Amino acid sequence: MSKSVAETAALSMNKNVDLTDDGTSYMSVGSYGKVIVGDTAFEYFNHQKVADYIQIPWSDVDYVTVEVLSGGKRIPRFALHTKTGIDYTFSAKHPHQVLRAVRKYVAPERMVKTVSSAEKLRNWFHGLFHFDRD
Repeated sequence: MSKSVAETAALSMNKNVDLTDDGTSYMSVGSYGKVIVGDTAFEYFNHQKVADYIQIPWSDVDYVTVEVLSGGKRIPRFALHTKTGIDYTFSAKHPHQVLRAVRKYVAPERMVKTVSSAEKLRNWFHGLFHFDRD
C-alpha cells in the first residue's frame, strides 16, 4: 500500500515565511528545490521528491559559514552548522537575499566567511617558508 503525496509531504515548521528562493541542497547528491527562511526554521523542499526535505529549527543552528568570491559579489554556497555537529550545505539563486533573511535569526557574529582557496594557498606558502627564530 503506497502513501499518497499528501501523506509523505512534510508540513512547514514556519508560521510566517520571510523568504522563498530556488536552491540546491548538497547533502548527498545535489537536489533542486525551494529554500525557505521563516520565523521558526530554515527549510528546504525538493521539487522532484516530496518526501526529500530538510528542516533546521533556528534553536539548533550554531553558526553559518559563507563562501565568498570576487570580493563579495558572488556567493556560490553557504552552510548551516548545527549544535549537534551536522553541516547542511546549500546554494540559492539569490544568496545575498537568503543570507540577509537568515541574519534576522542568526546573530551576525555567528555568520562567518570561509577561507578562500587563494588564502589557503597563501597561508600554506607562508607556513612553509616561515621559520620561528628564537
